[in-house]
Amino acid sequence: MNNRKYRLFASIITIICLLFSMSTIAFAAGPGKIDKNAKGSLNIKFVDTDEKPITGGNVEVFYIASIVEDSDGNDVYELTSDFSSLTIDYSDLGSKSFISNAFAIVEANGLEGITKDIDANGFALFDDLAVGMYLITQPKANDGWYAINPYIATIP
Repeated sequence: MNNRKYRLFASIITIICLLFSMSTIAFAAGPGKIDKNAKGSLNIKFVDTDEKPITGGNVEVFYIASIVEDSDGNDVYELTSDFSSLTIDYSDLGSKSFISNAFAIVEANGLEGITKDIDANGFALFDDLAVGMYLITQPKANDGWYAINPYIATIP
């Protein structure tokens, strides 16, 4: 069982590293640098410690915030109506409390995001996504594995 937990941990770390290497924090880009009409994608890969694909299960993403320009010309996040009760702490977007509060809103309100099955190569691809902030969850885990913990990703 410890080996399985290690493999799950390694898989989660791989996913998080991939996402952070593919995304940047939108607010750091400065005024006028983000095309707010652009589209992006999230490609989430599930692999074991031997880099073999983990198949089955699904992943669901929820659009939390768009990017708008404030009165000073800076790009900032604007929460969607479903998540308007959240408070954004720009110094710690990935904090456990922010993520758990966002996930609690999903559960309490029965919100539905965009769901993709994990394919035979271990990928769940979400394309044509608006720029902004997303909550990523795994409603159905891969057979024999634990579900990933919810986390935040940004596009771009």
